[in-house]
Amino acid sequence: MIDNKKKLLYVFDSGPYSSSSGSETLEAVLVGTNFEQDISLLFINNGLFQIKQNQDTDASLMRPFYKTFNALEDFEISKVYACDLSMSARGIATEDLMIPVAVISSSQVCELLADQDRVFTF
Repeated sequence: MIDNKKKLLYVFDSGPYSSSSGSETLEAVLVGTNFEQDISLLFINNGLFQIKQNQDTDASLMRPFYKTFNALEDFEISKVYACDLSMSARGIATEDLMIPVAVISSSQVCELLADQDRVFTF
């Protein structure tokens, strides 16, 4: 049998409420699970704030979608990565995040990117 699974990487690069890209990316990820692809997520730069605990969404005019990240496990998405340099630059520790992540170095980020069939950056 031929394995037609594609390796898809979704990169979260922007803050959660600076635009609708975070919620749109999350929706694309969840839709992608219906096609049984090999899905990975990468949180870099301000994208880390997408999964930071204790978000204050009162000032935002957008609907709070951050709790949906907790459903990733239900959709069998377990390849979730965060860049160590991005975390360090923003003073974020793994304990500050609402979902488990594998913390990887910038060289590992490059390897992860190179290993994908498609990379979607939002």
